[in-house]
Amino acid sequence: MKMKKATATEALRGEALKKKLNRMAWVSDSLFTLPGNIKVGVDSLVGLIPVVGDALSALYSIYMIKIGFSAKVPKILMLYMFFNVVCDAVLGSIPVIGDVFDVFFKANERNAAILNRYADAPIETKKSANRWLILLLCILTVVMVMAFVLVGYLVKLVIGLF
Repeated sequence: MKMKKATATEALRGEALKKKLNRMAWVSDSLFTLPGNIKVGVDSLVGLIPVVGDALSALYSIYMIKIGFSAKVPKILMLYMFFNVVCDAVLGSIPVIGDVFDVFFKANERNAAILNRYADAPIETKKSANRWLILLLCILTVVMVMAFVLVGYLVKLVIGLF
């Protein structure tokens, strides 16, 4: 008798996998508690090492995305998770400001929450991610338009100097 392959939600509902994802996120983002009840993880500490630390943190975060990919999570949710990792890696690489950002952004906890929500309520989670993507695209469009306007203004200003 041939066994049916588990669906994405069935694969993520496995308590062992959920526990693993949540533990990975906790170690990465909230392992230690600083005064003022501020939680930091290995990600924040490793991120203090210029360039190498942020690269190592990103690789660790990508492993969590790989777990979602293996569980056949919808592409929109994978994009959402990838966006979290990119934000964490890019903004976290800015000296000093990025280190503070790393303490509060917690990309791995966000990604674990996405996978947990998807396992519990796949349709609602996918709809939420679609709304998020639309908002992100609107913001990116506004930023690009502003950049073009700024470049046009700067070109006009430079040409006016001659």
